[in-house]
Amino acid sequence: EIKENDISSEEFSLNDEFIAFFNPDAFYFYVKNSIGTADHNAMLDDCTEQDDLNSMTGTDYEVHCAAILEATGWSVIRKGGSGDQGVDLVAILGELRVAVQCKRYSQPVGNKAIQEVNAGRQFERCDLAVVVSNANYTPAARQLASALGVLLFHHSDLHSFRELAQEHFSALVSGEASA
Repeated sequence: EIKENDISSEEFSLNDEFIAFFNPDAFYFYVKNSIGTADHNAMLDDCTEQDDLNSMTGTDYEVHCAAILEATGWSVIRKGGSGDQGVDLVAILGELRVAVQCKRYSQPVGNKAIQEVNAGRQFERCDLAVVVSNANYTPAARQLASALGVLLFHHSDLHSFRELAQEHFSALVSGEASA
């Protein structure tokens, strides 16, 4: 099992999509390091949009996250609401489908969001699962996400998500993946 402290961005890289699909721990830590969040907790605390976010409802936050994804080239299907099976958004880039759970919280996000989006990923037949929040994540949530291959993002990470997806899932993003 890969531990966060075992990996530095200088010594870790992914060679192809195969590793990412079959080693979710490695992909999680690669994404975290690639986004440039060496001190992820400090970045979350320094969010300049915090005042605007405090006035948003959960639905407003979903719309906010969808707008960021759409502005960077993703197609987005809003699923939020009753019966969403743990998926607020399905983000699509080529043939890559990503289940997204959006959480606008004043406290750290716990395990429930990770469990929900992981189940929703299967239900929506998505390749990846992501929880997006304005808040930090509990240590237990980070551990569970790592074990399940669920990515944990701050909404500001969404701006670079397309680039990461194109780099590591190029066959799916370009539509060249075999069925």
